Amino acid sequence: PNDDQLDWVGDVLQAAGRHSGAIDISRSLLTVAAKPDHKSERLKKMAVRFLTAKRYEQAIVSFRQLISQAESGGPEAYAYTLKQRLASVYIQAERYEEATRYLNKMLSDLNDEFDSAIGQFESHFRKLAESSSSDEDRRRIERELENAKRLVRAAADPRKAEILRQMSVAYQRQSQSDVAEQRLREAHALAPESPGICNDLGYSLADAGKELEEARRLTALAVGEEPMLAPYLDSYAWVLYKLGQFEQARTWLEWGSSLETGEDPVIADHLGDAQWRTGQKEA
Repeated sequence: PNDDQLDWVGDVLQAAGRHSGAIDISRSLLTVAAKPDHKSERLKKMAVRFLTAKRYEQAIVSFRQLISQAESGGPEAYAYTLKQRLASVYIQAERYEEATRYLNKMLSDLNDEFDSAIGQFESHFRKLAESSSSDEDRRRIERELENAKRLVRAAADPRKAEILRQMSVAYQRQSQSDVAEQRLREAHALAPESPGICNDLGYSLADAGKELEEARRLTALAVGEEPMLAPYLDSYAWVLYKLGQFEQARTWLEWGSSLETGEDPVIADHLGDAQWRTGQKEA
């Protein structure tokens, strides 16, 4: 069999829960990969297979190698995506302190990167202003500088928001609900229309039983953007449940649980609560 056929066999083994066999295939394919891009793809596949097998330490090592390769010559956006993935692995491995340290470092690096970009813009436009002969030109240059700064912030804010969102997960897993909520509020301030952040913040508020109308607004926005995503439907339904609207909650939960993404113990638990509240004692 060729490499692609072997990789397919690895996928089948992984799907069957035979993780060691799938990982062995990934190792052999990585060994024979000749081109750098092929090596990177094989290493990424092996990292995912380690993760699926819950072999977190090996997954972490593999993602670190991928990040090192990407930073040496790959697209900057790809390296950033890999770093987010590594932070998620730390969280899955319940290494929460490492996750928060890593995410704080990502946030600090991102701030430094964009501060540097703004500094370069300011230096460039300042030189232009100094060489300008009229007040009108200097005002125009000042407007262009402000536009450039807005573009930099527009590029930075969604990334910062996603980092803060990941931080909130790590804090929530450590039962630090107040800190988790604060990080979500900071993320929402940077990306107020992000469906994922709206969903997470709305669910957090609902689960705490506070600001329920705001929670309804946030989760409704998420559902409006992703109406077929069961976790978002669950969040919206849970707000309705907390508001005492049990029939409506049950309707949304029944729909959510019927979707492909709805096979989740949390959704099932919420549906059971709503069914009990509406007199449907058995699911």
